[in-house]
Amino acid sequence: MVLTELLNARGMEPQELYSTAIVAAVLGVHRVSVCRLINRGDLQSIRRGRRIIGITHAALAAFLEAKNRGCAK
Repeated sequence: MVLTELLNARGMEPQELYSTAIVAAVLGVHRVSVCRLINRGDLQSIRRGRRIIGITHAALAAFLEAKNRGCAK
């Protein structure tokens, strides 16, 4: 539900696949920071070769859930 709340707060609709720019807007960070999260393995993405195609709704939701669980400790 965290992802849905963030999307609603920013006036966005849930999608199957998000670009790095959209994920950056949802998280409130720069697009390069999203690429760093992907390269570190913290956020899963779909790639074709070295190019990032997008981040699935499920991957973004899982990232936010893990992030929230880490803050609760």
